[in-house]
Amino acid sequence: MNTQYNDTDLIEMFLDGSLSDYEKAAFLERIMSDSALAASLAQRKLLQASYVEAHKRINLKNHIQSVLNNTKQKIAFHKKVWLVAASLILFIGVSSVFILQTRHASNTSNLAKVENNTNEDKIVTVQKNDIQEFGAIDSLTSPKANAVNFLPPEGSVFSQTDTILFFRNIAVSNDVLIVVDKAGSVIKKSPFKPGKPEFKIVPYTLKPGTYYWHFSNDKNTTHSFVVK
Repeated sequence: MNTQYNDTDLIEMFLDGSLSDYEKAAFLERIMSDSALAASLAQRKLLQASYVEAHKRINLKNHIQSVLNNTKQKIAFHKKVWLVAASLILFIGVSSVFILQTRHASNTSNLAKVENNTNEDKIVTVQKNDIQEFGAIDSLTSPKANAVNFLPPEGSVFSQTDTILFFRNIAVSNDVLIVVDKAGSVIKKSPFKPGKPEFKIVPYTLKPGTYYWHFSNDKNTTHSFVVK
């Protein structure tokens, strides 16, 4: 066997397969009789096996760590996606409730305005009825043809369905018909056109009670009538 190699080189060359067939046969023959060389070869094989095993373990550990890192990244990504989705769902829900409450409040406000307007219209209508509604024309009493003033006789009694007619044949300047109730509240106040004959009508919607009237140019002469 070639002696230019020491035992360590021979062992490395044997293990990596670089010995020739002759050198390999001689190395194996020596192993049979040289216990020291056999022990060195056994230790070298054990070291090589340990190195290979350690390398495998390192590779396996690196692979496992890589898998864990990827899994953590995926979990974190999905968690973010679910958090965004949950936030969006919550925002939509809260927005829907707010919109519904706003619409309900707006509808309630509009309804209140309509009701208030309705009440106001009713009040105005009642006031207008007190002033403008009249009875049937056949309930009027015609004035005498030669009368200067047609007046209801003193103490005349009328029903609520009657319409009372006042006539001024020739009105003087600023002459006004004034009708008040027993409490002194003005029920009717209507001017006459100077120099022209004219009728004045008191609505038939007067409440039961005693009423007083006079012409503004004849304040000292006050008359009364009764509505039953």
